[in-house]
Amino acid sequence: MFDWIDARPDTAIGELYEDRFRIIGAVEQAGCAAYHLAEHHSTPLGVAPSPSVFLAALSQRTARINLIPSVYLLPMYSPFRLAEEICMLDHLARGRFQFGIGRGASKWEAKGYGVAPDVAKPMMEEAFDALLGALRTGVIDHHGEHYDFDRIPTVIRPLQSPNPPVWYAPGTPETVAWSARNSINILSNTTADKFATFVDLYHSTRRDGLDPNPVNPHVDDPRVGLSRQVFVAPTDGEAIELARAAYSSFVHNFTTLWHQNGDHGVDRIRSGFEADCDRGILVVGSPGRVLDTLARDVEVSGANYLTGSFAWGGLSTAHAIRSIELFASHVAPEITPSMTSSHG
Repeated sequence: MFDWIDARPDTAIGELYEDRFRIIGAVEQAGCAAYHLAEHHSTPLGVAPSPSVFLAALSQRTARINLIPSVYLLPMYSPFRLAEEICMLDHLARGRFQFGIGRGASKWEAKGYGVAPDVAKPMMEEAFDALLGALRTGVIDHHGEHYDFDRIPTVIRPLQSPNPPVWYAPGTPETVAWSARNSINILSNTTADKFATFVDLYHSTRRDGLDPNPVNPHVDDPRVGLSRQVFVAPTDGEAIELARAAYSSFVHNFTTLWHQNGDHGVDRIRSGFEADCDRGILVVGSPGRVLDTLARDVEVSGANYLTGSFAWGGLSTAHAIRSIELFASHVAPEITPSMTSSHG
């Protein structure tokens, strides 16, 4: 499951968190492998702006599902503080913790942390170097343009060695190749055709050899994952009716911060129910219709991992849980075998 925890009309924040715990419980009960949580700030798209806090609570309410911030926006953190939090979370989750890294897609969110768009990428790269070193050695020792640490001990180490598995959301061939050389798991919500080029490049790069000291040396079978927003109901008509009404709230949450700043570039990313269904990033329908769509996406893309966003916008908790149950009963059993045979 991939999640934004976006605001829901007429639902208090505390109630929304409790509803999410119920939904994630249903996801775990259904046999889902992992829960991915996005990080956002100053926007109704993400009303759980600290993934660490939410996942710490979730670690005590779940027993099997992997917990994955997707992604930590590294320019907005002290690498020292984040290394300590990751170590804590890995122990709280008893080795079920993994984490994604990124620089953040919204300049409007980064503005609140004083991060200019032109420095976000080098800050992310430098922060990750410092963070990874701290996780592996128990000491953060880094001297760079943006961060300076002189052998400061973190005291605790992660439960998983040498570090919890790392994820990335690549957007260019260069970042796909970097992920592949480091056995980094990847996740994308792009079209199946475009992701197929990423998957081919990922596997061909790995065949050429890994970096001498890869980020994930303990990950022998990396995930190359496709992400979709999903809603399943007993019939196509009911699914479309409920999802269309709920999706307008999600699009509002997705675009609000951008629009408040007079920026409508975001409209090409989320533009409305029919358009986003046509683009394939929103999959709505009966179990048969959803299965046909997602099976085609997996076949075309070559993905060996799939995330579904099951709770968003104005969807009620009851409808989200029913969607998860229908997906688990009728869709996942048919798709899983095709993904296990799609490795390059």
